[in-house]
Amino acid sequence: MEILKTILEVLSNSWGITEPLIGYSAVIIGLYYTITTYLKKKKKYKNKSENGRVYVALQVGRPVSEAVKKFFNTNDLVLVDVEAVLGKTTLETDKDYKKLAKAVYRELAKNQDKEIHLVLSGPVGLNFLIGQIAGLNHFDLHLYQFDPVNKGYMELPQPDRTWLKH
Repeated sequence: MEILKTILEVLSNSWGITEPLIGYSAVIIGLYYTITTYLKKKKKYKNKSENGRVYVALQVGRPVSEAVKKFFNTNDLVLVDVEAVLGKTTLETDKDYKKLAKAVYRELAKNQDKEIHLVLSGPVGLNFLIGQIAGLNHFDLHLYQFDPVNKGYMELPQPDRTWLKH
C-alpha cells in the first residue's frame, strides 16, 4: 500500500511539468504539419528527371498525332486517343467524358516531375473538365491549341491570380 501511495504522489507532483510539455509538443507538431501541408499544396512540380519534357496529346474527332509530333519535332508522344480509351470514336455519356478526362489526368500524374506539353483536341466541355482536374494540382503544364492561321499549334498563356480583379 505504501508503494502505491508513493507512485501516486510522484505522478501527482510531476504533472506540473508533464502537462505543459505535452501541450507545447502538440502545438509544435500541429504547426509543423500545417506548414508542411500548406507548402506541399503550393508546390509546383519541376523537372527532376533526365528527360525533362513529355508531350501529351488528346485525340478526339480527328487525327492529330502526326501533326503534334511534327510541331514538337519528336517521336516520343503520349497519345490519349478516344478510340483506344472508350472503344468508340464519340463521347456519348457522362461516363465517357469521365473516362477520357481521367485518362488524360493519369498521363499528367505519371509525368508530374516533368515539363508537360499538352495538346488538347476535343470537345470544349471535355477540355474544360481536364482543366479543372489539372488545376487541382501544380503540374509544370504548357497548354497548346491549334492555330488555323499559322496551321500549327500555339501555346496558351498560363493563368494566375493576377488575372482576377475583384
